Amino acid sequence: PLRLHEIAHAACLSESRLKQLFKETMGMSVMQYQRQIRHSHACCLLRTPQVPLSQVAHRIGYASYTGFARAFQAISGCSPREYRKHGGLPL
Repeated sequence: PLRLHEIAHAACLSESRLKQLFKETMGMSVMQYQRQIRHSHACCLLRTPQVPLSQVAHRIGYASYTGFARAFQAISGCSPREYRKHGGLPL
């Protein structure tokens, strides 16, 4: 996972300036954007039944399935298992 200070350093900006410019440009914070990208990638992986749920969590940067499932449910309103069961269709 990328750290904010690493992104700021690569862009030759301070962290606060990076946050400000990112929010102005993207309409969301860096962390919100990162969560959105991780969630989108998780959705793609969950549509592949051969990839175990624990591997989905690991591949998108979570140390445990539990943390991933909590974050996924907060965004999707369903668990990763439910999402997979219904083929990624809205419940």
